[in-house]
Amino acid sequence: MLTFFRVSFILPDHKNFSLVLVIGLAFIPLLAMELPRMLAFYPGVFGLLMVFWYTHGQKEHLDFCKPYLYYAASMCALILVSYLWSIAPADALKRMPGSMSILLSGVLLFSLCLCAKNLDVTPYLWLFPFAAGLAALFCGIEICLNMPAYMLIHQLGHPVNSSVMNRGITFFTLCFFPLLSISNRVELPKQRKYMLTGFLYGSTLFMLWTTQSQSAQLGFAVGLLFYYGFPYRYKAPYTILAGLVAVAILLTPIIVQILFLYGFWSFDAIDFLRQGYAAHRLEIWDFVTRYAMHNPLYGYGYEATRFVKKFDVRHLIHPDDTVLHPHNFSVQIWIEFGAVGALLASGFLASLLYRIKDLSVDCARPALGLFMCTLSISATGYGMWQGWWLGSIIFALCLLALAYNYIRNHE
Repeated sequence: MLTFFRVSFILPDHKNFSLVLVIGLAFIPLLAMELPRMLAFYPGVFGLLMVFWYTHGQKEHLDFCKPYLYYAASMCALILVSYLWSIAPADALKRMPGSMSILLSGVLLFSLCLCAKNLDVTPYLWLFPFAAGLAALFCGIEICLNMPAYMLIHQLGHPVNSSVMNRGITFFTLCFFPLLSISNRVELPKQRKYMLTGFLYGSTLFMLWTTQSQSAQLGFAVGLLFYYGFPYRYKAPYTILAGLVAVAILLTPIIVQILFLYGFWSFDAIDFLRQGYAAHRLEIWDFVTRYAMHNPLYGYGYEATRFVKKFDVRHLIHPDDTVLHPHNFSVQIWIEFGAVGALLASGFLASLLYRIKDLSVDCARPALGLFMCTLSISATGYGMWQGWWLGSIIFALCLLALAYNYIRNHE
């Protein structure tokens, strides 16, 4: 592979470049099942190598995506400014460069997938659904067999819980909607094309059936609902959706308290919600939002949750007085950036929705599916600034950009 890369770099052959780009994207969901932490640096490193090859080896000019840079730079600026009101400024300052570097370096691979000219991936498109299907099938089998590959790779001599696969499965779920859009455009005989798409769907459902990750299951269901059920040909529904998202973010402290007071024990009584730690999550949201309301205007700074030494915890389920992150992006925005952050986040998400609204239906479908899947998982699962999670979102966006680039060039 290394020899091939060297030869390909020396020869300004666009086919070699396109093939390496596709291979570098298509098989990452498979690797991420066992090594999800690689997602924190992979988009940036792979993007740097491919952009260098494209601009110096291929002698092509690449325009960096300005909207991506504006969004990423704005988030980085908010992170930096929050140093001024951070409850642990020294600790926050040590962690800031990691999140900022992931956000900013993502522009390389994203711009390449979106803006590259002479990028003909048509002969290799089938690799995406095929490799994704293999990844999901491998994950499902791995869980059913009690994780033999994971124990071998990590040199463990004892059984492990299948929850260690949750991050890789969550990442795969984000990628599914751009991958589905790509799969629908594979230039194969109709029967083979249907078989390939069926393989992608079947292996994905098998993986989600075996997993413990209710966040991934819920995200997939929400994304699929919007992928097929949203009225894309009309503009008003986008405005309604943007308004609902904004209201949910701005009223998060109130919504959380209502859910906690009237839904906590109900959540714990329903088997599916109990297995998904819904009541546990709700208790965390409760004590984090109550803490945030001590400084509701601008919060307590980047990664504030992990720096609070003692929350006012009711200890109904959560045993500790601390937590690393709130497991909800909106709650995290409130404790870190307060009402100012909630307003900015509402505007940011509304802006993304209006950008999706301006796309053709073929492009808007996977974009909104990914948007809603990401929003769903962010509201129930992981901390906003976890490196692998940021890398997962960026990687899925790169797949979406590649699909958009392909559709735009073949319309």
